Amino acid sequence: MVAITFGAARAAAAAVKGGKSKASFWSRFYKALVDARMRAAERELTLHRHLMADYDKDAVFGHNKKR
Repeated sequence: MVAITFGAARAAAAAVKGGKSKASFWSRFYKALVDARMRAAERELTLHRHLMADYDKDAVFGHNKKR
């Protein structure tokens, strides 16, 4: 009985101590995949931005400020 009580107390203390839960592997993988695809899309748009109608050669892609 004592082992069960102390085991539960340790588990509860560990849960409280951790506080912030870590995202799952698949969640982190998917976020990294989305971020990588976004960067690739921004690179492609930057490469071909001279073909856009409102081309401003000094503008930085994705930002409203000048370089």
